[in-house]
Amino acid sequence: MANDSELRKRLNSEIERVRKLPKPPPNESCTCYWVINSLLEAAGYEKHEILLQGAISAGVPDYTILPQTDYTWYLEAKDWKVTLDKSHAVQAVNYANAQGKRWVVLSNGRQWHLYDNYLRERPAEDRLVVSVELESPDLIDFLFALSKPSVTSGQLERYVVQKQIKDVLDEQLKNPSSKAITMLTEFLRKEGITDVQPDDIVNYFGLKTPPPPPPPPPNNVYTLAELHELRDKLAFNKPTHVQFPDQTIREVSSWKEMAGSIVEWFAQHNRLPELPIPWDPRSKRWFVAREPVHGTGTKMAIPYRIDTPQGELFIEAFCSSGDHIRSIHTLFQAAGEPPEGLVITLKDPIPMD
Repeated sequence: MANDSELRKRLNSEIERVRKLPKPPPNESCTCYWVINSLLEAAGYEKHEILLQGAISAGVPDYTILPQTDYTWYLEAKDWKVTLDKSHAVQAVNYANAQGKRWVVLSNGRQWHLYDNYLRERPAEDRLVVSVELESPDLIDFLFALSKPSVTSGQLERYVVQKQIKDVLDEQLKNPSSKAITMLTEFLRKEGITDVQPDDIVNYFGLKTPPPPPPPPPNNVYTLAELHELRDKLAFNKPTHVQFPDQTIREVSSWKEMAGSIVEWFAQHNRLPELPIPWDPRSKRWFVAREPVHGTGTKMAIPYRIDTPQGELFIEAFCSSGDHIRSIHTLFQAAGEPPEGLVITLKDPIPMD
């Protein structure tokens, strides 16, 4: 097992990787796969010590860490785009309470909230004890406290106490009218410093209110499954990058170039279904074929030629952005590939009205 220094170095490296993601995760599944899973493993947990519940386990948090041990804790995951609300943790905290377990984490990858189920005098949603952001320098201490060595040695409890002390004092010692500053002012005057003012004490500690974190970037990243539902809203938009199911990324400048790159990817991986492939399962107009001729006998209006290991292929490029998405979705269905595995970055976010 890694020592503390090695563990912190590994965590810091993984945190920096997440902070530099080329694009935000488009959904909850990608948030888990790209961010949460890798940070848990960097925190010292083996894969078999991370139990994913899946959609069939209603009421159970998304992650059970160190299952069936004295140190079990839970993590409830949310989509990267979702701003965490204390109501999100109620179900997970109540589940932990029923299981007699103490700790629950709520995270969307950007925000990390730790709940202490032993604070049973409070409502479940008010048991939040530590909250940190991805960009905060405190995140490494937070994840180190949640690491396997820390949890199994009882260090998590001490971390929470120290973090609560820091949060309370940081807030109190920057406010001249706070209870702590008032008490210190009275104490120092009794000690003979009769001219001391609350501002003198605040200046002594030198605490300043940090600037608020920047707002999250606009979301312009979508899975193929999401774009298929939104395909009627793609007018005047265009793709800039496509991430394939194997996580490789390609820059593109048009819908036809994106479509061609996707067909090339399937061909290069020997996954291309039987040709021709229609725009949709009932159509005689081909999306991709070996000849630039549709099943109706008419020539493709704008044939877009691509070279693949299976030979020369043609894509019908005379279609709308929505038709391109529908055709690519048909290709994924024919290949048996989940459409959630293709991630597309658009020039602009899709307006939601």
